[in-house]
Amino acid sequence: MTKELISFDDEQLSIIKSTIARNTNDNQFRLFIQVCRMTGLNPFAKQIYAVVRGNDMTIQTGIDGYRILAERSGKYSGQIGPEWCDESGEWKDYWISNKPPVAARVGVLRRDFDKPIWGMARYDSYVQSSSPLWKKMPEVMLAKCAEALALRRAFPAELSGIYTKEEMDQADSPLPTPEYHVTPEEHQESSAAIEGPVVESLENIPTPSELRRRCADMQMTTKTGTPVTLDHVKRHVLKKEVADDELTPDECSKLSQFIDRQNSKAA
Repeated sequence: MTKELISFDDEQLSIIKSTIARNTNDNQFRLFIQVCRMTGLNPFAKQIYAVVRGNDMTIQTGIDGYRILAERSGKYSGQIGPEWCDESGEWKDYWISNKPPVAARVGVLRRDFDKPIWGMARYDSYVQSSSPLWKKMPEVMLAKCAEALALRRAFPAELSGIYTKEEMDQADSPLPTPEYHVTPEEHQESSAAIEGPVVESLENIPTPSELRRRCADMQMTTKTGTPVTLDHVKRHVLKKEVADDELTPDECSKLSQFIDRQNSKAA
C-alpha cells in the first residue's frame, strides 16, 4: 500500500497552529508539519497531534495511526494476541476478571520476518489511575500499549519518534517518585558518576531486560507503596521517557550504576 500524500495550504496551516498544535513554538510546529507530510497522517482526522509538556514536544497518534503506518509499509502481516497475564504468571487470550491484568503482550508479524516481534506492557508501568478509560477497561488500554510497543519494534523506520496516546497518558499527570534519601556527599558522588563519561566494555553493559530483572529485585518502593520499576529509574536518572529498545549503551550503563548504588545502600 502506498503512502497517502498530504499537504496543507496557508489557511489549513493557520488552523493547525491555532488548534491542534497551538502550544508549539515555530520550530516545533515546522517539525510537526514535516512529520505529518512524511507519514501521511492527517491532523484534521485526529490521526496525529502535537503535545507540549514544558518545553518539549511529543508527536502522538492513536493506535489506529500506528496500524495505518504499519499497513502502508506493505510488510505488515497481522498480529498474535493480545494476551494478558494474571498474578500467577499464566498468559490468557481472553480477560474476564474484574481485576486489572498484570501485563499484556502482542506479537506483530512481518512478511519478511520468520518470527513475530513481541511487545509487552506491565500494568504498573502504564496505568493512568485518574483516567476513566483505565478504570473501566484496563485490559483494553494495556493491550493498546503492548501493541504500540510491538508495532514500533517491528516498524522502526515508519514509527520512530511517534508515540501513542495510550503510552503517554501518564506523562500528563504527576508520576510517583521513588523515595531516595541521599546525603550531600552521596549526591555529589552520584552526580559525578552519572554525568561523567562512561568507559565500559560493551560486553559488560546489561540489556534492558536484565535491568528490569534487577529492578524487580530491588527492595525499594515509591511514595504510593508500589515497587520501583525500571521506568521509575529511567525518569529519575535520565530525566525523560524512553522505550527499552531506544536505550543507548551509555544510558544502560548509567541505569546499571544507579541500581547498583541503591542495592548497596539497601544491603
